Amino acid sequence: MTEEDTLKLFTNLSRPAVDSMLRDLMSRARELGLAAMADLLDGTEEHSAEELDGIVGHCLRIARADPAHKRLVAELEMIQMNLEKLKGDPECGNEAH
Repeated sequence: MTEEDTLKLFTNLSRPAVDSMLRDLMSRARELGLAAMADLLDGTEEHSAEELDGIVGHCLRIARADPAHKRLVAELEMIQMNLEKLKGDPECGNEAH
């Protein structure tokens, strides 16, 4: 299975799944010394999908600054794709959980 195939499997994630991935990314960002990114990802469960889209966009800019963070970039892009779907879902897109 290619990396692209793998990413396609994760484009229909629920809000709890997205929140779980963001928590994992926060931990890895701290381990990698990306304190600014980790701080942005702390407490994301409290934000709406629309707010998260901005946070994830900022995290992408941080991650893309270093080619060594390709995996972080791929995961953030996957989350961003899911946020587009969640923003259109009135049950979970516009309110924080």
